[in-house]
Amino acid sequence: MAQAECKVPGNPESWQLAPVDWSSQPSSWLLCIIVGMAISTLALWPRLHPRVRVAVFITGQVVALTVPIFAHLDQYVVGQFPTVDKMGSLAFYLDGVHIRMLTQPADSLNDPAARLIGVHMGHLWLTQLFDLWMTPEGAMNLQGMLYPIMAWGCAALLFREAGSSRDWAVLMAFPFGMTLHLFRDLNCYTIEKSAIFWIPLFCWTLLKSHRQGGYWSIWAGMVYLLMSWMNLYLGAIGALLGATLGTPVIIQWARQLIRKQLKPVPGLVWALIACALLSFPLMAWQHALSVGESALGSPAMFRERAVADSVTLAPLEWNRMSWWSALSPIGFILGVVGLWKSERTGLRDTALLGAATLAALSLGPEIQLGLATPWINPVDLLAREAIPGFWRSAKPEVFFYGSWLLFLGCGAVGLSRNNPPRWASPCLYLLMIGTWLVLVRQHSEYPHMSHKTEVKLPAGWEQNVFVHQSEGGS
Repeated sequence: MAQAECKVPGNPESWQLAPVDWSSQPSSWLLCIIVGMAISTLALWPRLHPRVRVAVFITGQVVALTVPIFAHLDQYVVGQFPTVDKMGSLAFYLDGVHIRMLTQPADSLNDPAARLIGVHMGHLWLTQLFDLWMTPEGAMNLQGMLYPIMAWGCAALLFREAGSSRDWAVLMAFPFGMTLHLFRDLNCYTIEKSAIFWIPLFCWTLLKSHRQGGYWSIWAGMVYLLMSWMNLYLGAIGALLGATLGTPVIIQWARQLIRKQLKPVPGLVWALIACALLSFPLMAWQHALSVGESALGSPAMFRERAVADSVTLAPLEWNRMSWWSALSPIGFILGVVGLWKSERTGLRDTALLGAATLAALSLGPEIQLGLATPWINPVDLLAREAIPGFWRSAKPEVFFYGSWLLFLGCGAVGLSRNNPPRWASPCLYLLMIGTWLVLVRQHSEYPHMSHKTEVKLPAGWEQNVFVHQSEGGS
């Protein structure tokens, strides 16, 4: 398997890949497959609650499909190691920056580590929790094992709430939770980038708020706060999803007020208000960390990074990975069929509007069409000018997670309108797994495992990271 293009401190040959292939560790492979299939078999027990059965099935499938990670959770490191991102994350965790930010928040404004990482420290606190019984590397590995399970499960939960049947919800959630992009993040980058389960979980709370109101609005605000605390890019996706999905509801409510039809404030509007109020202290703290005599870069530097990390139309790639590898071909085809069969409803049209908006943003500052001169993306240009802090967006490709999720969800709901033969779902699932094994497991970006390496922060590291105002910083 070819090595992925991860950013490394020095020579990529410094990677020490662990001997975990089938020929070296057959017992580890057999353990993962047997444990995974045994867990999945428990889902057949009829006394379990349907949601528990789905969770058990997904857990077993991920353990088996990601073989041999489960067998070596605390022995090796998932993916390439050390990369710049992983080494830095582990070094800052061992340095205790998350503890300093909690116990001395005022001092964090002058703490280089806090200013570099920002307020999204949720993954470091999860590492701290798992570190009670594992090594720090094992604690991060465990998160990497849980995130595909939770992404798949939360997407299925959302699709079910939107009106999909249980079988179609689980099937169509697979391409989201097990996307190659998630595993590339596990391979090269810090662990919280793969915590994409927050996106469908947040959408689920928004849908619950819209339909039931009440305390669901507070739950939506809490979920948004936590997803932003985990990763600010996830918070940006959530904010754009909330704004896009909530706009039709706000417009309808405003029209009723203009016509003097007194109606209670919709639950979704209360949810968006809760998101803004609960996350405001976090965002204000992040803003304070981002300004000062030095910064991580200028608007031009962030824009240059964003051009490289985007979705391109010619060639069809999601952040330098072909669409047919990054997107499940079977999932894509089923999604198209589901959209064709779907009934036009306000929920479907709003979801498609959200998918289109996020897809436009994922193209980045320039629309790559294979021409000598790329087109300027007006959606990205408007966002960088109008949305405070958006100019720091350097990875617009993450917005495509939201587009992919909403597309699959609309497809799942549409496919559920008909009753296919009982053998259809199992056969399609096996076909989907087969293509996943070929396109994802065999891809160079899929994570191998590496030996642990001693990590510590080098002296004067901040001098090589921050850009001073006199040098063009913001």
